[in-house]
Amino acid sequence: MTKEEIISMARQVSARFGLPAELIIKQIERESAFNPAAAGSSGEIGLMQIMPATGASMGYSITSLRDPRTNIIAGCQYMHNQIKMIIGLADWLPFKAVYRLALIAYNGGPGYVSRAIRESRPGADVIEIMEGLKKTRVKYSWVFNYAFAILGPIGKDEIEARPRTGAGLVLALALSVLLWYRRK
Repeated sequence: MTKEEIISMARQVSARFGLPAELIIKQIERESAFNPAAAGSSGEIGLMQIMPATGASMGYSITSLRDPRTNIIAGCQYMHNQIKMIIGLADWLPFKAVYRLALIAYNGGPGYVSRAIRESRPGADVIEIMEGLKKTRVKYSWVFNYAFAILGPIGKDEIEARPRTGAGLVLALALSVLLWYRRK
C-alpha cells in the first residue's frame, strides 16, 4: 500500500468521524511513518498504533487491526471518543486546544487528561490544564512532545475560549460551578 493510498483512505475515514483529515494524516505519520505493518514496543498495531486492549474495547480483534483501513477506522473512532470526552469536560476550550488534549489522551491515556481537566479551575485554558497534567502523569513530556509534533507549539487560537451565548452559557456556568464545589 502506498503513502498516497493511505492518505486517501485517511481522508475518507476521518470525514466519516467528522475529524480534520490533516490531523489524522499527521497522526498516522507520527505513529507509524505510513507503515501498515508497524508494531510498537508495547504491542501497538498498525498505522495508528492501536493497543490490542483499546481495539478490543471498541469491538476490533487483533487480526482486524492489522488491516490498514480497519486500523484507521479504529484510530479515528478512538480519537473521536477522546474529543467527545474533552468537550464534555471542558466545552469552553477552542477546538485546537481540544485536539491537543485529545492527542495527549490518545497517546498517554484518557484518564490522565480527564483528571487534569476535572482538577483545573472552571474555564481553565489549555496551558493550565497541561500544567495540571504534569501533576497527574509521571512521564508527561513524551505525550506533550507527541502533540507538539502533530500540532506545533501552543498558539493564541488555543488559549482564547470559544464564545458562548444563551442557554449553553447558563448551563456551562452552572455545571462548572457544581463541579467546582463537588471537588471541594
